[in-house]
Amino acid sequence: MRSVCGIVCLWGALALGVSKECGNLLGELEPVGIHPLFSLPLSCQAAQGMKQHVFRGQAVMPGAAFLSNSLLAASKSAPELPIVTLESFKVLAPLLLTDAERAPCLLTQLSSIENRRAKVSCGSRDSSNRPALHAVGELKLGKTWPQLAGEPFPQIPHESVEISPQSLYNSFGLIGLQYGPLFQRVTYLTAHDLWVDALVHPVPGEESVLHPAFLDGVLQTLIAPLVAAGLRGEGPASPRAAVPLFFKQVAWNASLPPDSVYRVQAQVGDGELPDASTMYIKYRLLVTNQQGRPVLQIEEGRLTVLEADFRF
Repeated sequence: MRSVCGIVCLWGALALGVSKECGNLLGELEPVGIHPLFSLPLSCQAAQGMKQHVFRGQAVMPGAAFLSNSLLAASKSAPELPIVTLESFKVLAPLLLTDAERAPCLLTQLSSIENRRAKVSCGSRDSSNRPALHAVGELKLGKTWPQLAGEPFPQIPHESVEISPQSLYNSFGLIGLQYGPLFQRVTYLTAHDLWVDALVHPVPGEESVLHPAFLDGVLQTLIAPLVAAGLRGEGPASPRAAVPLFFKQVAWNASLPPDSVYRVQAQVGDGELPDASTMYIKYRLLVTNQQGRPVLQIEEGRLTVLEADFRF
């Protein structure tokens, strides 16, 4: 049961997995040929880990995997420019994880970098070697950390609602999201109105903030205001799943070493809780290390609210 992937990528330039150097269990980058070309099939172990991300009975590759691969692709292509910013990034289609004998191969292509900018696309080849496109985006590289345009994240007041990890993951279960132990990274979470403050731990031995399970845990905190409203009896009668499919200004500092715990601060929504008619929920978030230095931030993201009976 060994994953295989051809050297020639669907897009033709860069087929990238996630590197051990950045602390990711998905595997190790292997350069091939003259052009920066990397190929990484998912190992059986990695594929089994990703299958702990389940939506209504179907194992699905987290969109965070495409996000992290894109940031890593840029960093590997220009290591002298440690600040990578995805100016826009959109998830187009899910990658369903089946019980096929061979795991899928994740592919990421980066265009030629011109004026510190490039385009990126993420795809896969399945167990039958059929290609699929999952996400596209545009990015830039630099040496200066971008400042969030919105107001600074406030200190959460004492009257905030503390949400236990058990309550958080029980709430996910109510809307059809089941997370195995690998994806249960949130260990502390509070919410006040639409503000979130949380602690998220990396996967043991895989401390990169770009590990898909950790990055997915960061995005999981965005449901906190809805969970808090439900605990107060103010939430919607029929909660629906909301998934992150669109991102703007996602910045990552590749120069910082990994840490044992990270703080996540987020603002969810435009001033009021979503109701039954809401289709999209805006958010922004900041991830800092124990020294308070920003490691990852999303200037503007958008959660897409799914219909109650949605299935892949």
